[in-house]
Amino acid sequence: ILNALLTLLNEREFDNGSARLRVPLISVVGATNEVPAEEALMAFHDRFLVRVPVAGVSDAAFAALLALPAETAADTGAVEPIGPAELQATLAARERIHVPPSVMAALAGLRALAQSLGIAVSDRRWRQLVGLLRSAALTEGRERVDPLDLWLAPYVVAAQPSQLPALQEWFVREVAQAAMEDAPWLTHAVEAFEKQ
Repeated sequence: ILNALLTLLNEREFDNGSARLRVPLISVVGATNEVPAEEALMAFHDRFLVRVPVAGVSDAAFAALLALPAETAADTGAVEPIGPAELQATLAARERIHVPPSVMAALAGLRALAQSLGIAVSDRRWRQLVGLLRSAALTEGRERVDPLDLWLAPYVVAAQPSQLPALQEWFVREVAQAAMEDAPWLTHAVEAFEKQ
């Protein structure tokens, strides 16, 4: 099954008996309770470009979680899927988005940081990250990638949730050029908001 899933994700093809069928796959979203440790499963895990760890609901918001109404099929708000022609036009437009030298220099710095932290990032993944940055600019109607688009990079580079904080600190320090500060008032405001 794993080989079939890798073929589907890598080549957009599916083996149906003796026939290999082309699949109009655009994107895949998945969820897992843990990062796989087996080498074969790591190859599958690596195919997911953006990996965002999600924390459980806080104690303050637990009652609100339990009170949420059940979703129904009518609540999904299904939209018409994108067609092949529209996808190709979007990908072509994405390739015309300029990646400035400042972003390239920041990516080189991030690569050095990842290497120093022992995070292996494939060449394919770096190229996909640039595609993601271009997509971010395109969807906002911009002609060039902004350095602040690099907030996405830690979620692409981190292989394990434990690696994310150091990469996020890199973005704040090197790209946003902001200093981390304690803000107890913000913590209180968030807790009060969660209680509501």
